Amino acid sequence: TSSTVSFSITQPAVTVSPSSGYRGTTFSEPGTGFTPSSTVTLHFVSPSGVDSTIAETTNGSGAYSHSYTSTSSTTAGTWQYYAVDDTTGTSSNTVSFTVLAASPSVSVSPSQGPRGTTFSEPGTGFTPSSTATLHFVSPSGVDSTIAETTNGSGAYSHSYTASSSTEVGTWSYYAVDDSSGATSPTVTFVVTQPTVSVSPSSGYQGTTFSEPGTGFTP
Repeated sequence: TSSTVSFSITQPAVTVSPSSGYRGTTFSEPGTGFTPSSTVTLHFVSPSGVDSTIAETTNGSGAYSHSYTSTSSTTAGTWQYYAVDDTTGTSSNTVSFTVLAASPSVSVSPSQGPRGTTFSEPGTGFTPSSTATLHFVSPSGVDSTIAETTNGSGAYSHSYTASSSTEVGTWSYYAVDDSSGATSPTVTFVVTQPTVSVSPSSGYQGTTFSEPGTGFTP
């Protein structure tokens, strides 16, 4: 009587990591259990149902590595991913991953102030742990940019103290998410011009004239 031996037939399997991420995220999408030293067709089904395919070659163990970096044009939503062994026709399991769309927003406080005022200009809703480009458009139309790094929640802090040379008038401020290309709505703030007034405008000798000033550096 011969001895008994056992064997197992492996099922193709795919995984994805992370399971979700903002546009600009790189998703790792490896596969195992396929025919060794052969080919595999990877299927990626978009949130709208469009099936796109990519060919990969397996190694001697029947595995392959694959990664995908989502871009600013990648459709946001839940994607489905599976692979087919080209030699056997066997399909793997299906996994899903979600591409999140950044929704940048900026604000400014106070909304106006004279030279010397410090304006708080934070941003939220950007790609976490990434970068944002802040745009400040002067009253004369000059666009100046500043780079900021977002935290793990997709936010950043920024402040600006108007100097004695800062152009007075209405400034526009918006920011661009560098990973996704998404642009925030634009907000405005005003660097005010110092002004003086007098009251009354005329009077007889002995009249007291009130002559206040506003909008000067605090």
